[in-house]
Amino acid sequence: MKTILLASVAAVGISTSAAAQDSAVAGTPVASESQVADIIVTARRRDESLSKVPISIAVLSSGALETQGIRSEQDLQTAVPGLLIQQSGSSNSINYSIRGQTVDQFTGSPPAVLPYINEFQVDPGAASSFFDLANVQVLKGPQGTLFGRNTTGGAVLYTTVQPTDKLNGFISTRIANFDGRQVTFGLTLPVAPFASLRLAGNYGDGGGYVKNLGAYDGVLGAGGNFVPRSDRLGNDRNKAIRATLLLTPTDGIKNTTIVQVTSDKGTSVPGLLYTSCGCSLDAPFVAGQTGPFSGLPAYLAWQKRTNTETYSNSTWKFKSKSHFVSNNTEINLGDNLVLKNIVGTAYYNKNFEADIDATPWHIYEAAQGYPANHMEHRQFSEELQLQGKAFDGKLQYVAGVYYSYLRDTQDDHLVVYGAIPSPSIYTLKDQSYAAFAQAAYSISNQVHLTGGFRYTKDEIKGFELPGSQFAPGGAAYSPTYDQKQSTSFSKPSWNVSLDYQIKPSLLLYVTQRGSWRAGGFNFSAPPVSTAGKFGGNLFLPETAKDVELGAKFNGNINGMRVTTNFSIYRQWINNVQRATFISVPFPAVVTSNVPKAQVTGQEFDFTVSPASWLHVGGQLSHVNAKFTDPLVIAFGQSIPYGPYGFSPKWSGSAFSEISQEIGDGSSVALRGDVFAQSSFYFSNEANTFLPGTKVAGYALVNGRLSWNNIRGTGLALAVYGKNLLDKRYFVGGLATGVTLGTNSVNPGVPRSYGLELKYAF
Repeated sequence: MKTILLASVAAVGISTSAAAQDSAVAGTPVASESQVADIIVTARRRDESLSKVPISIAVLSSGALETQGIRSEQDLQTAVPGLLIQQSGSSNSINYSIRGQTVDQFTGSPPAVLPYINEFQVDPGAASSFFDLANVQVLKGPQGTLFGRNTTGGAVLYTTVQPTDKLNGFISTRIANFDGRQVTFGLTLPVAPFASLRLAGNYGDGGGYVKNLGAYDGVLGAGGNFVPRSDRLGNDRNKAIRATLLLTPTDGIKNTTIVQVTSDKGTSVPGLLYTSCGCSLDAPFVAGQTGPFSGLPAYLAWQKRTNTETYSNSTWKFKSKSHFVSNNTEINLGDNLVLKNIVGTAYYNKNFEADIDATPWHIYEAAQGYPANHMEHRQFSEELQLQGKAFDGKLQYVAGVYYSYLRDTQDDHLVVYGAIPSPSIYTLKDQSYAAFAQAAYSISNQVHLTGGFRYTKDEIKGFELPGSQFAPGGAAYSPTYDQKQSTSFSKPSWNVSLDYQIKPSLLLYVTQRGSWRAGGFNFSAPPVSTAGKFGGNLFLPETAKDVELGAKFNGNINGMRVTTNFSIYRQWINNVQRATFISVPFPAVVTSNVPKAQVTGQEFDFTVSPASWLHVGGQLSHVNAKFTDPLVIAFGQSIPYGPYGFSPKWSGSAFSEISQEIGDGSSVALRGDVFAQSSFYFSNEANTFLPGTKVAGYALVNGRLSWNNIRGTGLALAVYGKNLLDKRYFVGGLATGVTLGTNSVNPGVPRSYGLELKYAF
């Protein structure tokens, strides 16, 4: 891995600067007499220069998203070392992981990292909004004082392109291998002196890179045959439309409303068999089978030779629809006082099928032969803020209240051994109430002190629904089970930071933060309102606190433009929410609280511009996460946790870019990127109950060649390639070895390439 990382840091590719493509919104480079171009961010709910904010932030402008080919959440990982987009079981089940903080699949835990679209928090499982974006900001570390819900890992802020008073827009199209195609557009229409409308949309199709060759048609151990298939898995047809209306009826009022409707239909990238425990589950595979595999060991040996083919008895079909509406209103109450209101509602509905055991045989499936699994998410939130300045601008403050309501209904039609239904059907409600305040005071022109506090209360209720295995009449029902459950938690979050602007180009800072995420109930386990230690499905809140020291430089060295950011941190987590797989009597998941963990790390990034046409840079992240008190008791069984899952120790990237004017306003550009990541575990019990859950590190090489503003027409043509060396790698996994005897992994995209055409005006 050291060789890979050295190659990553030293890699040289070539491209164009994206700064000129950015809009005048957050994420836009700006400059002052004492500084080179800087980036505007909104990490503290106001516009600030990136180099002046005492927080570790990664920012990708619209131009960077385009030139780096970032079209989905999974792509985002290669542009932000230290951010892991965790897949568990299929490509349609993702979670964000930052600094070791994430959420295990099937736990029911709140996310450790939350995404926001224009300050409105959205569900991580909803359809992607990766089109017509102004920028993406990744905030690292515990968040809680200023953002909608508490998180222990960070936040990802998506900002869409906003309407202006000028007519402008673009349309782009892309064709790629694996039958990939995409059309995206954005159009701003000034409709009145006080109103402007931005319309944007996306249509994408294809992309499937795993071929399903066949499936087994018999019940486990009862004989049967392999049935040939020829399905491409991973195809996704996405259709999305977004409208943004900006109203400015007076100089002191700004009202922005966003409506987005999205639908997705296709097949997931499947989980592939990775390891087997060699336990008693092997025996039924041998008897009465015909076809290319006589049993599990033979199939495992075959699957290890390929990650673009599989035999699966699931179609892996999925279909989802989502929409959200949000409104952001700002009212200027005076020279130094602004009232701000953010309100929004969202809906997300998905049906899907999955082969959880990742074999051709019917061991454990989601919806195979039954109505598709169903997930429904409803959400509403309201936030009222008061922002202002005092003491001749030395004090900047924000205070407010927040309320959110979440309702999740899940209908998991799980099937064991091809015949026994094991459904989990329930509704979960979560109401969150919070009050917060944060202030930044300029002790001097160079020294600034920031303090923030938030107090949050979460009320959680859950209901078993008719048809559930734990409801009356269900296969696992017991009269001791609670059909209705409720609990509540309340805790503080805080933030204290001190920064010292040594000179206009150099900032030093130290930050101390604390936050938490709520506990609740995991309805994959028996509904008993006590912890898993005592045979129940209750889990407690997770709390985290950290200390971070950092330095930011943005200036000139020997006539060269240089930006660097460095941070070192330590984070302590208590009651870490993690999955424990059990059988009661069917495979189930308990959410356990691992007593203590500690995460330390360093992050470094830099860009250097030796000339106006040449830019080079890189990023490096080191994370050392471990359980310091790892012992958990679940259903009377002692379970020591470790190593720490979904947390690569090293990740890094490097790039170089160059562009050349060729007359008539045209330019050509070439960019190269290398991303590398060390090995990681996709379970948290690899040393004990779940061996064989470690995936190897990998390095990816990407490139893009473009011809911009062809002869001054506004046309741009580009060819690109990703994973040019066609590396075989995995981006996640599902550890079910304890209950099913098998562990599966999610394959990364093989070598891909395509052609892009864009017209902007």
